[in-house]
Amino acid sequence: MLRQLSSLDVSSNKLSGTIPLSMVSLSFLSYLNLSNNNFSGKIPFIGQMTTFTELAFVGNPDLCGAPLATKCQDEDPNKRQSVVSDKMMVAMLINGFT
Repeated sequence: MLRQLSSLDVSSNKLSGTIPLSMVSLSFLSYLNLSNNNFSGKIPFIGQMTTFTELAFVGNPDLCGAPLATKCQDEDPNKRQSVVSDKMMVAMLINGFT
């Protein structure tokens, strides 16, 4: 359902947790803005995510890794999971288009 999504802007929504790894499979995504939230952890910089600049991620002080200049330290594998599940992402998109 989301695989053909071309634009996603959830900036300034106080979202927290890690960026869902499933976002790397959004091959049609040409615009992404996750800025000014509370995302944390390493940016999944593979697949489609490699096409976005740091502007898509700024304002998330606990995010690290490319394309940001902030390097990641070793992370605890038990660190909290993302509170932005795929279902929540779908709900936000549907509500944004109605």
